[in-house]
Amino acid sequence: MAEFTKPLRLTRCTAQTIDLEDVENALPKNVVRKAARVPHVRSTLGAIGNKTTAQLVTVGKGGLAVSKQNKEKAVLVKPKLNVPIGKPVEQKTGVTVRDKQAPPTAGTTKPGVIRRVANTVSAPNAQQAKPKVSLAAPKPQIAVKPTIKPKPAAPVAAKSKEQPGKVEAPGSQPDLSCFSQEEIAKFESLDIADFDDAQHVATYVKDIFSYMRNLEAVYCIPEAYVRQCKFMTNLMRAKVVDWLIGVHHQLKLMPETIYLTVSIFDRYMLTALATPKSLLQLVGVTSLLIASKYEEIWCPTIADCVYVTNNTYTRKQVVKMESMILGALAFNIGRPLPLLFLRRFTKVPDATLEDHCTAKYFMELQLVRHEMCHVRPSLQAAAAMCLSLFVNLDQDVYDEFKKADPSDTLKHLWSPTLHYFSGFSFAEVEEAVKQLAPVVLKGHSSDLHNVRKKYSSKNMFEASNIVEGRLNRIESIRE
Repeated sequence: MAEFTKPLRLTRCTAQTIDLEDVENALPKNVVRKAARVPHVRSTLGAIGNKTTAQLVTVGKGGLAVSKQNKEKAVLVKPKLNVPIGKPVEQKTGVTVRDKQAPPTAGTTKPGVIRRVANTVSAPNAQQAKPKVSLAAPKPQIAVKPTIKPKPAAPVAAKSKEQPGKVEAPGSQPDLSCFSQEEIAKFESLDIADFDDAQHVATYVKDIFSYMRNLEAVYCIPEAYVRQCKFMTNLMRAKVVDWLIGVHHQLKLMPETIYLTVSIFDRYMLTALATPKSLLQLVGVTSLLIASKYEEIWCPTIADCVYVTNNTYTRKQVVKMESMILGALAFNIGRPLPLLFLRRFTKVPDATLEDHCTAKYFMELQLVRHEMCHVRPSLQAAAAMCLSLFVNLDQDVYDEFKKADPSDTLKHLWSPTLHYFSGFSFAEVEEAVKQLAPVVLKGHSSDLHNVRKKYSSKNMFEASNIVEGRLNRIESIRE
């Protein structure tokens, strides 16, 4: 009974008398109660929507419904239309407005939004019958077995499918059949020692270098490509490469950058044989810019490239040449470098830092001269390593082999460990060393001195000075 102790508070909404039935059915504040359905009158959202006639129920300030008399007299709101009655009008919402003179039958129409959705769905285009698709699976055909079994054909050797664009040079993979299992296990123990060092990637190092041996055959350079150039000569190429080595040393770039720079330069000139000599320096400095973007963390800017050429070229020319080089190479600039193979070959027990640095000196001398540009990078590194061991050999040991043939000394230095890690036999290395010896001798007698100057510092163990005092050993190999 406590619930009805509080008196009911009513507000005055109209001048008419309010029935008890309206009080009991009173609605909350600001809520409109829908009136009872009147025959042949459409109930909508009012002036919003399809703008048709509608029955509105007014609510007073107190939130009470109107009296029964107001319910019986429905207020009809006429839409403001400029078309004659009886014709449908297309609105932006895509709903057809119908005339109030033809109201729908009571009890069959859907009021409000539901009616508008029904009108949209029941459009003439939606009523077109779609062809029926049979979902029944076709019956499988029964294969008829032959009564006579054919005789099996003779086995034919399966031919390997050649993939386009993949080139493999003969003998690109090393032949290690001459080693026993015990010797191979002994050699691989050197990689096991670096297994804990993540930078050596001892788990994948064999697969990586096997892939690089195949890749270097794809990006090979012909032996006589300089002769095919219309304007560039051997001396012009040597001057450009020597200048690039000086710029590389001045900018203090990574060692891999200069090798990749010369590789990009040669590969582009192979595709643009008619490049005039006035643009050779532009091709060189742009190749250095591309290689720096590939190898360096902080690469030089285009303004630096323009500055080192003494403003001979403009920024637009450098950018245009960069696009031309990348387009000619199809963005395939990742050629294997000799320095990567040399680091692999230096893992032999007898090699020292002096041997490694001297081998790097020989490889950069190969960059300047055109005689070695056609040699594979792995073979360049193997020849440089063998000649470095020969030059840095102690004088006492060298005197013991002095009476013998110098090739026997090289054969002694090219140990089975180097043979296993490089994949080259002594016969292959000996031929490459005989090609490298004249290159080193010409490098010390030439006016192009940037490589000698670079390797005369203490950081490079004064490799060029040591080789300068032992040129007689190299001459013995040449003879």
